Amino acid sequence: MADDKEMSAPVMDGNEAVTGHIISTTIGGKNGEPKQTVSYMAERVVGTGSFGVVFQAKCLETERLWLLRRSCKIEDTRIVNCS
Repeated sequence: MADDKEMSAPVMDGNEAVTGHIISTTIGGKNGEPKQTVSYMAERVVGTGSFGVVFQAKCLETERLWLLRRSCKIEDTRIVNCS
């Protein structure tokens, strides 16, 4: 992520269906590519379901809009509720 960007919203690790937070993920790292962290600002919830939450989010590096699905964790063959 560029050093000149400030993140004033909290970074969320869980599966909450709330907006206004930052979702960070790591991409790359295959075939000798370097790993890169990309961050998105969750702008609105598009939908929720038994397997996760879909957000409309803006990439903080490129300002491009994306739809991101944040999946629920599966533990002991039971699905943990996202809400």
